[in-house]
Amino acid sequence: MRISFSLDDMRYLRIGYGDNGAVKNFKLALQEKNESDFIAVMTEPFPEDLDITKPVTVEFICNSGLYKTTTFIRSVNKEGSYTYLTVKNPETLDYQQNREFYRIIASYDCIYMVDDEAYNAVTYDISAGGVSILSQVNAISKEDMHIAISLPDKEVRAHLKFMRCEMAEDDYKLSFEFTDLSKADYDYLLGLCVNTQLSDI
Repeated sequence: MRISFSLDDMRYLRIGYGDNGAVKNFKLALQEKNESDFIAVMTEPFPEDLDITKPVTVEFICNSGLYKTTTFIRSVNKEGSYTYLTVKNPETLDYQQNREFYRIIASYDCIYMVDDEAYNAVTYDISAGGVSILSQVNAISKEDMHIAISLPDKEVRAHLKFMRCEMAEDDYKLSFEFTDLSKADYDYLLGLCVNTQLSDI
């Protein structure tokens, strides 16, 4: 069975290991995925009895259902209070993009610039890879667009690439990819999305 889902649909993932009827499991938040791996993060200590040379079962718990497969953990890295697992993508995983980030639904004030014009808006969702905003004006440009987003602890600024426009009741929902984001802002957005996902588990 082929597995196909968007990270927007993800709630959390669960890794299971062990045999002889003594299977153990633990929950993680999915941070990002690329063509070969995905990175998951956990706040609990990594199980000492888990042998990463052996295959593990991975369950992706999504709003649309549960997807299950078997794969291998490539590496385990402890950073502060978090443990990051790099896991080999199973061959049965369909990719919707070469790289995706977990996206949170969140409303933050923002100002986006199109050429020399500034427009007030609010975010609809956000990730380390891009943002969707709600605006009363359908203003886009293929040349020069950038945004300033007022987040809880800082203001994030980025240049934008327009992706699509949809109607959301009386507003335009404009979706953008970040094309020029500082490493500090990138790291901040990754942390914001991971912490929000972990709090929902």
